[in-house]
Amino acid sequence: MHVYPNPATDLLRVEFPTGTFQNTTYVVRDVLGQEVIGGRLNGSKQVMISDLEDGSYTIELVGKETRSVARFVKQ
Repeated sequence: MHVYPNPATDLLRVEFPTGTFQNTTYVVRDVLGQEVIGGRLNGSKQVMISDLEDGSYTIELVGKETRSVARFVKQ
């Protein structure tokens, strides 16, 4: 999985290895591992992060047959 821009301010774009985002869920966790946002992509390749505090996070994407984790910085 590739996430950009990194660092990001309002919107995080994701590229998932399978190329499909149908029924893909995401979870964003802070540095303590606590879930701060989550949901379904449903065809979208973007996650709104404008409400997050500045800092380091991980995003986990789970598709039908794939699971990927990436780190990003919110500014």
